[in-house]
Amino acid sequence: MKVFRLMVWAMTFGCAATHPEERVPERGTPVHADAACKGLPSVEACQETAGSIEDDRLRACVTQQCSRIWVRCNAMTDAQCAAHDRRRPSGRKVLGISSIGSCEAPHRLIVWCSRQFKDPRRAARCAEDAFVHELAHSCGFRHDADVLQDGQLHDMGVPGHDGSLRNCPVQEGGSR
Repeated sequence: MKVFRLMVWAMTFGCAATHPEERVPERGTPVHADAACKGLPSVEACQETAGSIEDDRLRACVTQQCSRIWVRCNAMTDAQCAAHDRRRPSGRKVLGISSIGSCEAPHRLIVWCSRQFKDPRRAARCAEDAFVHELAHSCGFRHDADVLQDGQLHDMGVPGHDGSLRNCPVQEGGSR
């Protein structure tokens, strides 16, 4: 009986060794986030996307935020995302939430609304754009139609500067 168990173990191990589970390659350094966060870009992808920001101060702030920000995703943040969704007249889903900071004193926390994008081929790019957009808010960026206060900026090459990432619609139900 012991020989039979050993053979079964050896055959199982042999199969596992000849057909290893396919691994997804790492995309870079993970951002600081709650374990429940899904679909976040790597620090490097965030920094690359931040390179499109035209204002030097804002670009530098967002680039630093890519590795400094803390991203919150939990039951409470799910409720915050849903509440923001209900307040949007366009009916579009919120991808993230950030308080407006400044380049000199950026906010250190954003809420990430984990969403399932309709086009899976664009999902990574959409997540990068949405993430950089929220980090720009943390550094003092405001949407084009918002009234500016001291030290705040409009547009400047921030993805979705008008408050919408039109090429990134999300699935109904929205969460991953």
